[in-house]
Amino acid sequence: DGDEQENDDNEDDDNNNHGDEDEQAQAQEEDAEKNDDDEDEEEEQENPTVLEHLRVQATAMVSNILSSAMDQISLTATE
Repeated sequence: DGDEQENDDNEDDDNNNHGDEDEQAQAQEEDAEKNDDDEDEEEEQENPTVLEHLRVQATAMVSNILSSAMDQISLTATE
């Protein structure tokens, strides 16, 4: 009878270890989700900088287009 009880105890230990592995796997998944959230937050923080850069580029393009248009108008007016 004592041997059977030891086997039962070992099975309980095995079951406990599997529970720990499940908890560890779940904790790793949660950590991965937190890291994804951190990346999203970083992207949101960079967005104003990216938007400002795009705004500057767009302004420069419009300025160049208007300048070229004014030059073209001046050239056609003098002909």
